[in-house]
Amino acid sequence: MIDDIIYKLEQDTPIKSFKFGHTPIQIEYFQTSSQQGNEKWEYWQHILQLKALHSALCELKISYNETNYDLKDANTIWPFWSYDKRKRSIPRIQFKLDSIQKSIDEKTRESEYHIEIIDRKYSH
Repeated sequence: MIDDIIYKLEQDTPIKSFKFGHTPIQIEYFQTSSQQGNEKWEYWQHILQLKALHSALCELKISYNETNYDLKDANTIWPFWSYDKRKRSIPRIQFKLDSIQKSIDEKTRESEYHIEIIDRKYSH
């Protein structure tokens, strides 16, 4: 039952191709909505969001590199690891690596959208 649900979700193209952590409308109108009406504070709210996204991306990059290293290690033959233990851990590590990459894609797209808003609305 759960395998069928997972399979259907993995095959669903809109879910797989959706690259926003937040939608453009959320980013432009809700994340900075507490500052609506004051152009200076709206601008700074976008900058604060970018700062948080930058920090998250740096942390995700470190996690991605560490997890990728773990995957490479798991794929090599370690004398103290049985074949069965490696076989079980590789899918888990690969799943974690894929999840981190999706998070990187989402945060990157959000950052690009904040930058696009700044360029469009506050270029003066």
